[in-house]
Amino acid sequence: MNARPIALAVFVAAAAVLPSAEPLDPARFAATVAELTKAPHRLAGTPEGAAAGAFLERELRALKGEVLVQRFTFPQQRVIACYAEFDGKRLPLFPLKPNGLQASATPAAGIEGAAVSVGA
Repeated sequence: MNARPIALAVFVAAAAVLPSAEPLDPARFAATVAELTKAPHRLAGTPEGAAAGAFLERELRALKGEVLVQRFTFPQQRVIACYAEFDGKRLPLFPLKPNGLQASATPAAGIEGAAVSVGA
């Protein structure tokens, strides 16, 4: 599990329950949302996730108090190519994500076999 989403949850929860001397600033709120959504995703282990996490960490450090960052390692799937080829034509496929118990791994040479139609 990545610490960045947890930090965001703590940040949002603290903002919701702690009394604030200043009312919500719509422009700052919009800027925060824009910063966190400028990339197509914030997946852990990617540069986009790291950028969102760094932003949240800067925001938390700007507040008074102690900030604790805990880093985690985790397996991540990298898809280099995934397709089926029939009569020289490639059909793009989308692999299932690993379930945490069994990694989805295919040798560099790929997998070959006969395709059998079993009905509609």
